[in-house]
Amino acid sequence: TDKKELGEKERESSGGSASISQKYETNRYLNGLMKVEKSSGKVLYSTDVLRKYNLHERNVLERRFIEGNQYIVLVKDRDEDFNLTGFTKLTLDTQTGNITKEQSKKIADILTVDKHGKLEDGYKPRIVDYTIHDDGSIAVLAEKYKKSKNPLGVLSIIPIAGQIAAEAAYSNAKSEDLMLFSFNENFEMNPLKNFSKDVSKGSRH
Repeated sequence: TDKKELGEKERESSGGSASISQKYETNRYLNGLMKVEKSSGKVLYSTDVLRKYNLHERNVLERRFIEGNQYIVLVKDRDEDFNLTGFTKLTLDTQTGNITKEQSKKIADILTVDKHGKLEDGYKPRIVDYTIHDDGSIAVLAEKYKKSKNPLGVLSIIPIAGQIAAEAAYSNAKSEDLMLFSFNENFEMNPLKNFSKDVSKGSRH
């Protein structure tokens, strides 16, 4: 599929992309941006934001155009065991096609995290929501989450509609306080905010 076609499909589903001027048009496609001269259809640049830095699509949290000719991509950083370790911000200048990669912000810089990516009592941060604001500032809401053993500590055999489902010993889950990671328009990390919530036990995710 042509990248421009992908861009048109995405604009239809996401509410549109940024118009640079009456002379040029930007087409957002899967992982990047394309600037096209309207009169001739000439592609002035086509940039794959993720490929440039060897980042994977599954780690992208949000993409957004903001005022000031910027296209921001927010990426979550994970280790080899897929534990959340921090966040990276990529900013593409829609005038030039140049990409700026901000220095990654590490969760370990503001929280005590062990080598397995765990917080106190074996909890891990799990993202539940996120947004890029109009001014380029960013907010990421996470919860403290961990899997816990079922009471038997063994495989549970459960009949479902005539079938047998094997459920692992660590299938139950617990989640506790919410944590708000926030960054200003320069991707400087603000102090962490914690919010208490009712503890859930045995919830499925």
